[in-house]
Amino acid sequence: MKLPKQINKLLQRKNSRIASLITQARKLEFLNNKLLDLLPLPLPQHCHLAKIDKHTLVIVVDSPIWSARLRYSIPDLLAKLKHQSHYFIPIKNIEIKVNPKWHTQAQTQNLRPRPISQKTAQCLKDTANAIENNAIKNALLKMAAKAK
Repeated sequence: MKLPKQINKLLQRKNSRIASLITQARKLEFLNNKLLDLLPLPLPQHCHLAKIDKHTLVIVVDSPIWSARLRYSIPDLLAKLKHQSHYFIPIKNIEIKVNPKWHTQAQTQNLRPRPISQKTAQCLKDTANAIENNAIKNALLKMAAKAK
């Protein structure tokens, strides 16, 4: 009977397909982060690098609206990519694909609320103290209490 292999041993093999896939995924993630740094705000929140095929960069966006916004940024992005040639092969074309499901998946992963700073909490308290409406006042004080 053949015993199951331990996953860490499979991953540590240099010539395994799994190790090759992991290396490729890490490289794509690295290039995606570099690409997002080059995009004007708020595009990075709606785009991600799908693949690099020959001299074409394929970017996936979450809606046709962001596809249009990205299309206007292509000339500037190509110029920026030229200066990033140590990361990217010479890119001559940018292809845009729309995938609304990608954004929904990405959004559900980032649902953790951000903590409120002490400065923001103090502003909320000051605003609450200046308001006569008790419902709004209590809501602001409740938000201020969540400061870290």
